[in-house]
Amino acid sequence: MNNQFIPEKVETMIRGLIDERAFRFILIHAKELNVSDITFSVGFPISVKKDNKVFQISKKMMTKTDIKRMIGFIYQSREGDESAYQRVMMGQDNAATYTFNVSKPGKPRVELRYRCLSVRDGEDDASLTMRLNNENILRLNQIGLSKDHPLYKNMFPEKGLVLITGSVDSGKTTLIYACLAEKIMDPKSHGFIDTYENPIEGNLRKFAIENNAFSTIPRQCPITPNGITDYSQGLILSLRRNSDIILLGEIRTQEDIMGCIRATLASGKLVMGTLHTDNVPKTLSRLINSLSYSDESKTKMLIYDLINSIHMLVSQKLIAKKDSGRVAAFESIVFTPEIRERLLALPVERISVELGLIMKENGDTMVDMARKHFEDGLIDEETFLRFEKDYSY
Repeated sequence: MNNQFIPEKVETMIRGLIDERAFRFILIHAKELNVSDITFSVGFPISVKKDNKVFQISKKMMTKTDIKRMIGFIYQSREGDESAYQRVMMGQDNAATYTFNVSKPGKPRVELRYRCLSVRDGEDDASLTMRLNNENILRLNQIGLSKDHPLYKNMFPEKGLVLITGSVDSGKTTLIYACLAEKIMDPKSHGFIDTYENPIEGNLRKFAIENNAFSTIPRQCPITPNGITDYSQGLILSLRRNSDIILLGEIRTQEDIMGCIRATLASGKLVMGTLHTDNVPKTLSRLINSLSYSDESKTKMLIYDLINSIHMLVSQKLIAKKDSGRVAAFESIVFTPEIRERLLALPVERISVELGLIMKENGDTMVDMARKHFEDGLIDEETFLRFEKDYSY
């Protein structure tokens, strides 16, 4: 997508002070380019990331005034009010959502919703990164899976903990939403899906309504300062609402992990979530490390509960294809009684290492899948060898 600059009329609009109309034109252009992120930094052109590559889309270099004004638009500040910018510089208010409507002749109005992250950049400047919340939910066949694929067949047990993990922009949310969409569309499926997200990533409610699918009902709740403030509160509410599937948008803290385990054990329901880790063994290692206490017997008891509550762990990466676009490489493991017994027989420090050995014995690692992509001609040798070096364990 080289030389995909914003239209000249917009470039002209931003040569002076950027107003909100020009700001929105830039965001609309980024959406039309189908990019994952758009970044504004002082002294740099407006840049976007697509297929994990960075491209310049403006000729103008951003100024501190530009950044201040854009942060003001996001936080709906009055003209000249720099209080939002000052909060960003002090690290007090970095994340926000920016929403606006776009209408074109003969087409229905479309709402665009961006996740925004503003942070101090250097000593005196700030940078702004925005990511479009794409509410278009992909189906399984669009991401190379089907209802008969083992990953989907093990995604929805009656109870247990299912975690989808990976780095930022690894397709975690796309995968979990495609699976939830298939569940919603299944006429044999009945129940309530409660999601707690910050922010809500995709509109499952709209998807169900548009497809007239009403036997599995999604109920989506954002985590906000004025509503449900954390996952623990949401988990408690879901237990009272008799939910069948509970999705936590992103598990970050020790408290989140403990809440997942407690909810899984106490409710007898399915709890799902996403986590930022590189692979399945590292996922289990992070979970175990979050349960470490000075009381050794308490730690062992919590780890025992954790391993007995996990149903499946999945880790995924997106790899650049030969031509264009990216292809997913993932690894997954279902915690069978035999695997649980094998892990629980070991000292704590050996558990995640043993899980890695099990993954390699079964030939189920991401590197194994990347090798298949290479053999099928989807990725080139250099890409595969680099991936193998970075993600082997």
